[in-house]
Amino acid sequence: MQFWVPHDYHCCIYRHGDRSPIENYPNGLHSESEWPQGFGQLTKIGMQQQYELGQYIKKRYSDFLSDSYKREEILIQSTEIDRTIMSAQANLAGLFPPIGDQIWNPELLWQPIPVHVIPKASNPKLRYPIFQCPRYIELLKKTIASNEFQEKIRPYEERDLKFKREK
Repeated sequence: MQFWVPHDYHCCIYRHGDRSPIENYPNGLHSESEWPQGFGQLTKIGMQQQYELGQYIKKRYSDFLSDSYKREEILIQSTEIDRTIMSAQANLAGLFPPIGDQIWNPELLWQPIPVHVIPKASNPKLRYPIFQCPRYIELLKKTIASNEFQEKIRPYEERDLKFKREK
């Protein structure tokens, strides 16, 4: 997301919310049909995360953003992947709930806001992971080496090894 305010420029870049697994383990017990939207899609938790992030951004940038959506103040861009588009939409629902004459359905406090889809090939800033960014690589290595990260990932590594052995 990019925010424009007269004489100021603010840019907010974030990834999608919680998603379902991208694929199954080779001998996995679960099929894609067990995920409501299939593999690699935004989950209900991810939708809620993005909605709450939108509410947070609204508070954090309250000095810069209007209370209501104004198309000349904000440009929303997303990659062409379903989960990123849906994340942007959920984020915008929390950021700009309709007020006043923007309310088109009193039973649904939501308004459509354009999300501009940019193919990843045409905008390297939207690519992830950012392998060419030295700071990203530095922070990634630091994170992976941290005790906190190692403690959190250990149970998953053990589970992955078990599945690989069963292969």
